Amino acid sequence: MQSGQSIQEITRQIDFGRYHRLKRVGRGGMGEVWLCEDSLIHRQVAIKTLPPHNQQDQDYAIRFEREAQAAAALNHPHILPVHDYGKQVLPGGDVMTYLVMPYVSGGSLADMIKDLANKRQGMEQERALLLLTQAADAIDYAHTQGIVHRDIKPANMLLHSDDWLLLSDFGVVRIVSNSDELTEKGMIIGTPMYMAPEQALGHAEAASDTYSLAVIAYQLVVGHPPFNAETSYATLMQHMLNPPPAPRLFHPDLPAACEEVLLRGLAKQPAERYPTARTFVNELKRSLGVAIAEDVRDALQPAPQMSTTRRNVLIGAGAGVIALATGGSFWAVAASKNSHSASTKPGPETPAMVLHDHLNPAEILTWMPGKNILTSASDEDRTIKLWDVDSFRYRQQPEYESTQSIKVGTNFYLAWSPDARYLAVGNSHAEDTGEISHIDIYPVTLNKLPASFKQSFKIPALDINGLTWLQNKYPTVIWSLISMDTGYYLGMFDISQPAQNPQPLLRPEQLSSPSLNFKGQACPTPPDGRRLAIGTLKGVLVGTPQIINNKVTWQASIPTPLTRGGNETFGSPDLLEWGSGGKRLVCIYNSAPFSFMLAWNLAGKPDEPLRFGMPSEALNFTALATHPQPTNNMFAAGTENGTIYLWSGETKKMPIRTLATPDITATVLALSWSPDGQWLAASYKDNDATILIWKI
Repeated sequence: MQSGQSIQEITRQIDFGRYHRLKRVGRGGMGEVWLCEDSLIHRQVAIKTLPPHNQQDQDYAIRFEREAQAAAALNHPHILPVHDYGKQVLPGGDVMTYLVMPYVSGGSLADMIKDLANKRQGMEQERALLLLTQAADAIDYAHTQGIVHRDIKPANMLLHSDDWLLLSDFGVVRIVSNSDELTEKGMIIGTPMYMAPEQALGHAEAASDTYSLAVIAYQLVVGHPPFNAETSYATLMQHMLNPPPAPRLFHPDLPAACEEVLLRGLAKQPAERYPTARTFVNELKRSLGVAIAEDVRDALQPAPQMSTTRRNVLIGAGAGVIALATGGSFWAVAASKNSHSASTKPGPETPAMVLHDHLNPAEILTWMPGKNILTSASDEDRTIKLWDVDSFRYRQQPEYESTQSIKVGTNFYLAWSPDARYLAVGNSHAEDTGEISHIDIYPVTLNKLPASFKQSFKIPALDINGLTWLQNKYPTVIWSLISMDTGYYLGMFDISQPAQNPQPLLRPEQLSSPSLNFKGQACPTPPDGRRLAIGTLKGVLVGTPQIINNKVTWQASIPTPLTRGGNETFGSPDLLEWGSGGKRLVCIYNSAPFSFMLAWNLAGKPDEPLRFGMPSEALNFTALATHPQPTNNMFAAGTENGTIYLWSGETKKMPIRTLATPDITATVLALSWSPDGQWLAASYKDNDATILIWKI
């Protein structure tokens, strides 16, 4: 650095491209972490800076590009994603490279361990096992992608919440070190306290990461790591030469089987360790009497439900634990392997599954037609995730069906084709030619379609107000144009004839008033995929759009708009869904000082709406879902305080069931009923981005 300036002083004077520096939030041996704002989408991110290098160092530039791309390709719920990477030329001519990641404000496992030590408290066994399981899953996933972390330690295990771990800094060791030069220059990059013997000799492999995880497990059980000498060199020598102290020297009450597992995890030779990180953690659980099929519960749940998977799905009841450790350990030893009781089993209103995968709340939930596969999406996460719910019941380690990064704008919609072959994704984002919205088409795998397939349709508008499918080949969208007059358009596209660009319909003729207001949520289609319901200020319009002579036309199924009845002819419903297999339309109006719900029987007298009893405490409904089976009239509605009510569908009746959890009082963002009617999914606007699934 010129004029004696430190790298910290230099960094404080620069921004990183479109990322504006706010403050430093961390510092380590291989760089600093800065809280920044992404000026393009106005969200906070964390930027990891790496040590500067000479601009002429082409080996470093190639290595950085390769490792950054490999880290960015990792897609796992317990790996902190790399969104972007770049470089910045410093005033002295050197180059600083950096990685852009989500900002996680919950601290790290190292912070948690330090805080517990200061309070002289222990970490509950269930929480420790939960975090170790999540870390192991992340490590094993990276290994399947051919990536060895090389610096597994508590400081690199970030906590989105107390019970949700994100492993960070993949690729950093490989970027800042040249593995070909390690042995000849004596360079050891990593953390000696957690480093495997072979890595200390310059030969890191997958088993080295598993060794580091075993060191962390030993630290949690015993209260301190196995080796921690006065100098880094001495610590490395202990890892290479000394046997680890037997854990039962410090805790005689520890099961002998647990000690055996820990010592095998710390074997000097990689081949003598467990083959995978998850195998190590599973054996650790068995040694403590914890059933693998019912690993550990989410500590946020009132009843000790157990089972940790890669999706944090919690099913069934759990074992009791002692709240605090003894003898200074950060571990709470299991009270009994047979401590199940009827009181700990989930009751009728307890969710069967809990998903804590999205970093931000999921605004959209929808099930794949005909299958128990839930689709969740968050515009903050910029991902779509598919969850095979049936696998949660039959597999101990269910994998993701699929996940896909997406472009997201101001409004965001998903719609499955009725045959479940395609997913339409409606976004809004600007192009050079003006404000253009896109409808992108993906196959069921969420991979890109063949080049011969029309996979993106453009709409000359900023706002999309609704998205659905008609039949199996017509993505159908409502959008608005803001100009001298507000215009609402109904458009259709034929994926089998991509060259056509049908002229959209400006306001169906029955509702040509300039005050027309389409609701984004009120654009559903029934199971037959042939009709469309649109909520407007003058009522609900039901009809069939068609493409005739390359123009979108409208054929009304019901001559006049569906209204509240009597003199209540105006007002657009806040929530609208088809029910009873397309025989009913169910809607909710949030009208001060109370909300009310009604349905129209399209097979009977649609001009005489059915009304339903409303709880006095339910003031504002935010989500609606109807039972998918034609013979079932049930529907559910969620509120802004996190309560979900279920109605039988019988007119003038009050809700027959209430779903609520004491730990979640946040707004219900979305509700969705599985095609077989067994499962009801709800997403919440809480800090943990919770998704709950009930067995109905």
